[in-house]
Amino acid sequence: MEKFHHYCKGRTATQFCSFLTKGASKNAQWMATHDEAHFEAIRKLCDAVDYQMDTHMRSWTFDEKESINLQIYYPVIILQGELLDVRTGTSSLKIIKTQHVQFRRSIAAKGEQRTYQLDVIQEKYLPRYLRMIDEEIGKTVRLLRRRHERIRVSIDKIAASARRLRSPEKIRKEMEM
Repeated sequence: MEKFHHYCKGRTATQFCSFLTKGASKNAQWMATHDEAHFEAIRKLCDAVDYQMDTHMRSWTFDEKESINLQIYYPVIILQGELLDVRTGTSSLKIIKTQHVQFRRSIAAKGEQRTYQLDVIQEKYLPRYLRMIDEEIGKTVRLLRRRHERIRVSIDKIAASARRLRSPEKIRKEMEM
């Protein structure tokens, strides 16, 4: 997937901020801010991904022969306003208007670090974004079909190892390896 999936290409932001104007005049200065509501929205999106993954893993039952069940999560934040990519240079900032930014959020929880890859897009970019996702899923399906025999052997090994576990958390860790 590193050859075609958008998570494996391009830049990924690890910080973000919002901007407000200081004052009401035409020449008011812009001020960077860390709006708590924005941080909360990102945290809730990460919580939703965790919930979906946990629900999927808790509903797992082992069959005699496991089927391929690949789930790819695409958490996305859709903005109505402008989206800017700000890059630092040697002596100045470079501000670029964009329609899509990848954002990586890391959270320490329960003694481990979890990392989430999020897409932040402008609303008008949504049709193009959905086409990109469809293309990635199509390529993934074709690769899985071409490598079916090797994947079958891997699934059998992973399932055999996970079958002996009882805790949903331990099963999830084994299945994600």
